[in-house]
Amino acid sequence: MRTWFVLSILMVIVAIGTLGATGQDAKQLAAKGHEVFVEVLGGNEAKYDEAIKYMEESRQLDPANTNNLYNLARAYFYHALTTNNAESAKKSEATLAKLMELKPSDTRALAFHGSILTFISGGKDIPKFMQGASEMKTAIDKDPQNINNRIVMPFTARNFPPQALAAMGN
Repeated sequence: MRTWFVLSILMVIVAIGTLGATGQDAKQLAAKGHEVFVEVLGGNEAKYDEAIKYMEESRQLDPANTNNLYNLARAYFYHALTTNNAESAKKSEATLAKLMELKPSDTRALAFHGSILTFISGGKDIPKFMQGASEMKTAIDKDPQNINNRIVMPFTARNFPPQALAAMGN
């Protein structure tokens, strides 16, 4: 009985130690992924896959790390826009939706989610485009001083529905 008790205590200690180490590793991976993504934004596009790898590994270890989810979604957003990659757009949208679920007050996530919806709409899916535009407007209304909420607006202009452009005289 005593041996069983000691083994049980030892197992709990090992499990707690493993969880603590895993959390730290997830944070380190997220930080490394963001660091590499900044290099991608600086022009070293060859490092995109490396940045995604670190951030995805971090998400596997800690799926509720909202900072990592935000950076991962932005990386997918970047890839969707620069390569016109529909799969990256879907990954960005799904990641942002998860982030908004975990942290509904994050207006940056709402603005980026709105912008990626307008991208996914391709100017053809009017309800999706309107939802995206509405989300961006809501993000700006809630936090007008946040530059991140305004950064995504120019990307929406690329996806205006033809009917809207015609109505505007363009």
